[in-house]
Amino acid sequence: MLTRMPKLQVVSFTLESIYAHGLPWSVVQTLLSLPHLRELSLHFLHIAPSLQQGEELALASCAPLTTFYLSLPDGRYTGACSPSEREALALILRLTCNSLEHLTLPSDEAPVQEMFTTMEWPHLRTLHLRGESLSVGSPPIPYVSLFARMPHLQRLELELGQPIGVNPRPFWPRGFVADWPLPKLRHLTLSSPQVDDLIYTALPTSLRSLTLRYAPHYITNVMKEVDGYIRKDRRWRWPLLRSSEVLEILCLCLLPSLEHLELEYRADDAESELLSFLGGAFPNLTSLVMLRYRSHHELTVPLKSITGAISSLAHLQTLSFHADLPETPVRQSVPGYKGRTNYCYQYDDVQKFVAAAQSVADAIARVSPASLETIRIWAPSDNTHRATRMLVFGVVRQEEVAARAEILGGERVRVWLSRPSALCFC
Repeated sequence: MLTRMPKLQVVSFTLESIYAHGLPWSVVQTLLSLPHLRELSLHFLHIAPSLQQGEELALASCAPLTTFYLSLPDGRYTGACSPSEREALALILRLTCNSLEHLTLPSDEAPVQEMFTTMEWPHLRTLHLRGESLSVGSPPIPYVSLFARMPHLQRLELELGQPIGVNPRPFWPRGFVADWPLPKLRHLTLSSPQVDDLIYTALPTSLRSLTLRYAPHYITNVMKEVDGYIRKDRRWRWPLLRSSEVLEILCLCLLPSLEHLELEYRADDAESELLSFLGGAFPNLTSLVMLRYRSHHELTVPLKSITGAISSLAHLQTLSFHADLPETPVRQSVPGYKGRTNYCYQYDDVQKFVAAAQSVADAIARVSPASLETIRIWAPSDNTHRATRMLVFGVVRQEEVAARAEILGGERVRVWLSRPSALCFC
């Protein structure tokens, strides 16, 4: 059927499941034989996880892809990448590296040794790797030396989890002599950021977006642990930076053109100083993501210092905020269908959380700059396999009345039909 669509340029497959399934190699061959295909996206699907008897990994022809997107769910329960899948990915990349402009891959499955040491990427502008920490060579080559074959890279996203038992690696270790390899970089995402990393002083002043956080977010682990159900994926650890360490990092960055900043940290005595620093250091911020976790002795959220810092960001349009509210509900176990156990939130607990989130959003709206339009607050999810979701508020402004936050209709609570006493976010 696809061969009868001569002008087909974009193909996307999406599987809504925490369990990754596979796309047979024969299907991949058919897709890549389409001469006009430019974008291939596979969401939660392996490529050729196994081969049929007598089947060989070969491509008679391959479309000159400009975009190749392959993602797998975090904490998937399908085991390690099969040899056929890694070999299939390597074959596809060998034939498309000269044309690709945007590439997204799970780092666990990617043939990273070949990608960074033998393949050339003359047109690559976006590289997104997500999975376990990236290791090329023995001993591992520092990240700063991996991208010399990607001279036009503008967006680099390294969403690399920190495996238990493995120490975090800096992007550019102290004492390592190298030239900055990415002169055109505009967007950078680093997981498990390190204070003693040389990268911060080398970042180009033209950088537009900087993300310093963990993959997956620490909030994912927190929500799942307190919610009482078993996490089957315990590969990661989260060596959270303190706010004083984040401040130390940002003080090294000269980024006057920065428009998007994402931070994840545990609060300490320097949090007020960190938040006050943002407005002067990054005056052009339009988007700010803050995942802050209370210090171990902190019983409330210091809204005054948080809202004061936000008011100084004159161009801010969107704020995404994890406040670590004490009112965050915990799932309770309830009997389910055919003797199964369900985990859901009690009505009163959810109402308390929504009220607390509304108060936080209102407090932010009241002192926010006139540019702020949207406030997004992390909330627990009703989905057992997705720990969090967002409550989205619009900022409402009227003459002679203080601004307020109004929750948008798509982010409401609904009653579980089977348990009228319990609610979850939908």
